[in-house]
Parts: sequence; structure tokens; C-alpha cells
Amino acid sequence: MKKGQSTTISTSSVQLPHGTSLVLVPVQNGHVVQEDVKPLFKSRFSPGGVINLKDLEGHAEKVHVISSTDTPAFFIDFNNTSLTVDALTEAQVKIRVIATLYLHNSQWKIRFVDELISDNQKLGAYLKALTPIDYLAMCSEKHDAVDSLRNQASSIINARGSSDVKKGLIELGGGLKSEGVSLFNKMRGKLNGKIKKVKNESFLEAACAVSAMVAFADGFASPEEQAKLLVALQSTDELSIYPSKEVSATFQKYVSVLKDDKLMGEGHAVKSIVSFAGKPEAEFLVFLAVGIASAEGGVDQDEREVITRIGSKLGVSTNDLLGRV
Repeated sequence: MKKGQSTTISTSSVQLPHGTSLVLVPVQNGHVVQEDVKPLFKSRFSPGGVINLKDLEGHAEKVHVISSTDTPAFFIDFNNTSLTVDALTEAQVKIRVIATLYLHNSQWKIRFVDELISDNQKLGAYLKALTPIDYLAMCSEKHDAVDSLRNQASSIINARGSSDVKKGLIELGGGLKSEGVSLFNKMRGKLNGKIKKVKNESFLEAACAVSAMVAFADGFASPEEQAKLLVALQSTDELSIYPSKEVSATFQKYVSVLKDDKLMGEGHAVKSIVSFAGKPEAEFLVFLAVGIASAEGGVDQDEREVITRIGSKLGVSTNDLLGRV
């Protein structure tokens, strides 16, 4: 899983290594919940290192996972796979924001953040904490084997069924290792050689129009979502020849129109797309739409409808493509 990438959590829980000095930073109503900022092995949200997502509802809309930068390598287990977090050695950096669990459209997602921060004050500003917290001291708290065994035994004793018992017995075991490559990157290879890397203003307009339509598929896109989708858009090889500022300005132009009037904005975006109907770029634009939608870990119904409309305007069938996401 690459830095900045996110995915939907399809399992009911996330497993963290209970023996590692990680700290959970819950956020509710946009602010850090100070009384619940605790080392993993002390947090009420992670008995035995397991975060049950249902337990967060009503208490936290987001949970940051942080550590000191000398924490050994470990795994975060979810969706029957594992996110590998490698060890770091940073002389000037003390704290690492590893990942963020967050609620989006009634679904829990996880983003691999991997942000390095030099001190408590800067981390507090990054997390938008209202009061100072000594995060580094919490990251330095040691967790002994006796406490680990006590928590593991508690999770097994309180298990509700055989599957929970089995999970408790193997909770420190590793799972499958996977980096998770986006659907767009997998499919994009099919178009190699078909799209020339030449500056073409109308092609940039169409790509940004498609991306903005997907971003506003449900009629709303937060600044955070827009920023993430813009990064995904700028990272595609086919658009790498354009200056980042040009891509950003073009994308924001369509976002602005859609934000003011979704119906009129979509009509404006479609005008920039239809000129590529029947051309090699048409398939790329549809793949781009799916890739942008997949950037948050899944393609929802609103996004599917927008992608279908885009495909229709370009003369590209989306049935098989959407059947794979």
C-alpha cells in the first residue's frame, strides 16, 4: 500500500501489533479527543490490539495511529491482508503518523499516511488538537509481555463465538502481505503506445473534467477528497508532461463549476469529453474515471452511474469494467 493510498475496510475490525508502542489518537467533531489519546495497550478502543470498528461509532469519526520513528517494523491486519509498516531511522524526526482510520459515507476506510513530524507541537497542529499533549512520551511507554498475555487472555475469555476464540489465539500472527495496486494502474498498461505523450490542452481538459465529475458523483466532495483525487490525477504517466499547477488549475476549474451547479457543471464537463469519442483516448478516460473512483477504496453506486454516462458519451462500454470493481 503506497503512501497516501486509502482503501475501504470490509472486515469488522483492524488488528494492530499489541506489543508495539503505538498510540491511538481518536478524533470526533473535527477535534482530538484528549482523554482517549492513549498507547495502544491502554486504549479502550483496542483490547488485545484489536480495533472493533463498531466500538468507535459515536466516539470517534477518525483514529490516527502514531508511533516514534524508532518503532520496529510491524503489520496492520485488515481485509484478510496486511499493511507492512517498515522501520525507520530518522535522526531529526521523532514522531510518525502511520495510518488513519476514518468514517466516510457510513464506511470505515484506512489511509496509509506515513507522515514524519519533528516534535509534539507540530504534531498537535497537524492533528488540530485543542490542547498540548505529550505524544512522544506516550510513544515511549513500554509494554511488557505480562500485560500482553493478560489482554490476549481477556479477548479470548470474552469471545462471542468460535471464530472470535480462534482470532484471539492467533491475533499476533501475520497475514498475507500485499501492497495493493490500484485498478487503474493495472489496466493502464493496456493502453501503452496508444496515447502519445504530447501536450494537448483539450486532452488535459477532458481528463480533468472526467476526474471532477467522479469527485462530485454524489453532489459533494470535501477539500480533503479533492486534494487526494488531484494527487491521483497528477500521478498518472499520461499527464506527467503537464506542469502540476496547470493540472491543478484545470481540475479546480471544473470542480468550481460543479460545486455551484452540478447539472450545469456536468454539462460543461461533458463538452470537454465528447471530442474524444471513438479515439484511443476514450478508453483511457474511462479507465481514469474508474481509477479516480477507486482511489478511496471502492466504486459506489453514484460513481458507477457517472462512469456509465462518461462511457456512453465516449462510445466505450463500461459493463465489463464495472463488473470487476
